[in-house]
Amino acid sequence: MQSTRQKGKISGKVVPPVLSSSKGYRPQSEDCSVEADLLDFWLLQQRSPTERLQMGVAMMKNARKMSLEAQRQQYPELSFTAFAEHIAHCWLQEDYPTGCVPSGCEMTWIQDSGSLAAGLHQIFEALNIPYFITGGLAAIA
Repeated sequence: MQSTRQKGKISGKVVPPVLSSSKGYRPQSEDCSVEADLLDFWLLQQRSPTERLQMGVAMMKNARKMSLEAQRQQYPELSFTAFAEHIAHCWLQEDYPTGCVPSGCEMTWIQDSGSLAAGLHQIFEALNIPYFITGGLAAIA
C-alpha cells in the first residue's frame, strides 16, 4: 500500500513540517534532543488553548497524586494532621504560612486549579474586582 503526501498530510494524517532552530538552541530538558523538543512544541501548537489547558491540569493533578503516594509510602507513621502539614511544607516550601494547620481531605489537596480559577473568575467579575492569573496555570493557558 502506497501513501501519498499532499499539503502536509500523508493518507489523511498530519505530517509536521521540516523543523529548524536558531543557532545555539537548547532543548527544554537535558534528556531531549533538539529535534524532539521542536516536534513537542510544534505538536502543542496544533492544540487549542482549551486542549493545552486540559493537558496541563491533568498533568498537575497526576503529579500531586504521585507526590502524595510517594510521601505516604516514605512516612507511613505520620498521623493525618502531621501528614497534611508535611505535604503543605513540601508543596508550599517557603510560602508555607507559619502556624498554619492544614485541613480538608486529600481530594482538596489535588484540586484542579483550572476549575478553582474559573470559579474565582465568576466571583471577581460579579464584584467588578480586577485580577490576573500567574504561575503555571497562566503559562499553560
